[in-house]
Amino acid sequence: MTDTASLTTIATIPGFNGPVGVAITSGGAAVCVTNAGFGRAGVTDTARNAAGATIPVDADPIGVAVSHASSTYAHLTAPTA
Repeated sequence: MTDTASLTTIATIPGFNGPVGVAITSGGAAVCVTNAGFGRAGVTDTARNAAGATIPVDADPIGVAVSHASSTYAHLTAPTA
């Protein structure tokens, strides 16, 4: 995690071995990160600067977007075979 005012690292969140895509919820409470090559996506709790849920997926996700209106859904993209 980076403090955007001072541009300094404030926390290193374990468990994101191949982070590629990043999306922030509209209120900034969570960050969704894809882990390419590991078949999962993760959610980081920004208030605690800690890893939250890990979401296993069938493919290797490379992109992520969070629905702006409700921040309820994260949409993942993956390359096709």
